[in-house]
Amino acid sequence: MKRVVRATAACVAAWAMLLVVPAPAGHADEPVRLNQVQAMGTHNSYRFESPWPISLIPPLNYSHAPLDLQFDFEGARKVEIDVYSDHASGPFSVKHIPGIDQHSSCAELTACLSLMKSWSDAHPAHAPIFVHIEPKDDLSPVKVSTRYDDLDAAIRSVMGPGDLITPDDVRGSHATVADALATDGWPAVDDVRGRFLFYLDVGPGPRTDRYLDGHPELEGRAAFPAGQDGASWAAVFVENDPVAGFDRIQSLVAAGYIVRTRADADGTIDPVEAQAALDSGAQIVSTDFPSPGHADRGSYAFTIPGGTPERCNPLVAPPGCTSEAIESGLWSAHTQKVGVGLSGGHLSYSNSADVAPWTITVGTPGTEPARQVNGTATMPGTNGGDATITIAISRVLGLFYVGSVSVSDPGAGIDVRASVFTARLSRTGVDGVQAGGFPWFSTSGPFKSGTLGFSVTTNP
Repeated sequence: MKRVVRATAACVAAWAMLLVVPAPAGHADEPVRLNQVQAMGTHNSYRFESPWPISLIPPLNYSHAPLDLQFDFEGARKVEIDVYSDHASGPFSVKHIPGIDQHSSCAELTACLSLMKSWSDAHPAHAPIFVHIEPKDDLSPVKVSTRYDDLDAAIRSVMGPGDLITPDDVRGSHATVADALATDGWPAVDDVRGRFLFYLDVGPGPRTDRYLDGHPELEGRAAFPAGQDGASWAAVFVENDPVAGFDRIQSLVAAGYIVRTRADADGTIDPVEAQAALDSGAQIVSTDFPSPGHADRGSYAFTIPGGTPERCNPLVAPPGCTSEAIESGLWSAHTQKVGVGLSGGHLSYSNSADVAPWTITVGTPGTEPARQVNGTATMPGTNGGDATITIAISRVLGLFYVGSVSVSDPGAGIDVRASVFTARLSRTGVDGVQAGGFPWFSTSGPFKSGTLGFSVTTNP
């Protein structure tokens, strides 16, 4: 278990950080277990919105900040990553729909995991984070499900044993996961702080069978496949519709399973669906809209009641449970974080850092469209030295945003410039902006090109 004891004085951090203490304030009468919480997560968490006209399609009309910013500024404690296998070996790519909607803040799985791991190492007292992996077999040149050993190896190449909650950890000395859950239950949150629980969104049939092949009861595996009724290894269920599936979700939660559902789907905001997701007791509630202003949705955002990353589960929390017992101290004020992601040209690059004092100005505050985004931010380079991102974007005639974004990270061999032409920039965080899918070209060396996305998130 990751745990740090740190004496604290006045703490105004440039990096949004948790106050790490022996245990959060507000202890429950008994330990709060992993299935006794309810957390907000994001859907297609890696996704930068595609440029016009793809962005006009309602189900594709949303965008997300880089993963670490979601943890910092939006309180996300679950992320979702779509994984593709473009070749029989090598890295797994991350995107939504190849050739149509493929702009990502982290274009390879290990790049996404590295962002998550770095944030976790800096905030070791965070409540466990759920990681929803969707292997995209139907659209992959090589089925991800034929490379499950490689997928587990990719996860473990970034995450060490102390970073994971695996089937072996939950099963312990019992013969099956079911026996462990019935006898011991899930681990206490305090015992698995700073860790990640991975699960695979795969249905019954060959894709699940392949993950179990040679690994009875998921022995040695890094993740849980989506649960199936009666399976002795079942632990995490995926139930997308909290209205039609309300009774089923409540039954699964009462039986001790962890359930993921959605507060919204297909670009539609439905207060009935969002409330049903909360009332169902599902431990993981996923949304496209974790912050006000996402994708021109005005002030709407789906959040956990009380404004904390997680709360006590409304169905199965122990007596005396408080949100502060699960996690407290989400962020500090007066911070700005800048992120950038590149893909294409045989490159996969992502970087983000806090900036103090603020160096990039985002126009109109609140949820109104930004008039302009201007400035240069300096951040640590990914291979040492410094990296810079320069943004110069203005709204023209009230119709379009035009300008450029330049990224330089000499240590990583990055020197690119993207031309910006889009109908909209999405708001993000407390007061920020993000956009993606802009074409870039290299400004030095052999000609290369690809797509770029950026995010500027401010907590005033």
